[in-house]
Amino acid sequence: MAALAKPIFQDEFISKQSRWQMHLVWGLLATLAGAIGVIAYLIVARPIRMGILETDRYGNPVGAIQPVTATGDVPTALVNAFICDFIGKALTITTDWNYDDHLYGMLLGAPGRAGWAQGDANVWLRNFYLNAVHDPRKLYTRQSQQAKVTSVIKLPTDDWYEATYTVYALARNDDKVTSTDWKATLRVRWAEVTDTDQYGLYVSSLQMQQESK
Repeated sequence: MAALAKPIFQDEFISKQSRWQMHLVWGLLATLAGAIGVIAYLIVARPIRMGILETDRYGNPVGAIQPVTATGDVPTALVNAFICDFIGKALTITTDWNYDDHLYGMLLGAPGRAGWAQGDANVWLRNFYLNAVHDPRKLYTRQSQQAKVTSVIKLPTDDWYEATYTVYALARNDDKVTSTDWKATLRVRWAEVTDTDQYGLYVSSLQMQQESK
């Protein structure tokens, strides 16, 4: 007995149903991929913000989250590394002005980006560079220079640190390195970690002076 042929309309219905199911699956996958992308952005791309939430004795919130500005809970090693990097960049002079200018942009700030020195520290450092003795725009044609931090001490006052360091200078066409000892007093504050600033710290007050021999 010959097999009965399936009605044409049934094959068309099954084909349309399969296509609709495939479209649904791909739509769900696209939605899921978009959701994963948003979550990844929130976790990775957005800056990390630290905050303190005040609670009562039962653990219930009693106020809004306040931003962390003190460095008391920041690991000491991180603060010390930041201070060493800050002073090193602040006093680095090479024969490549483009490189030096990039460093000073990190310290003083650039369009769309806050510097490591903010507020009073930014003003102090700009005035320091305006002195012809320390002006990197004049010195880079005559010498190269770098600073090495030898110690960092946390002072009793919150967020204040004292760093001692040595500045080594080498004049052009000379093989004799000269050195001078310096001391800096800095107030380091907590900001936020971003893609361009992995420390999440900045200096709000600054004093640097050469030690007398």
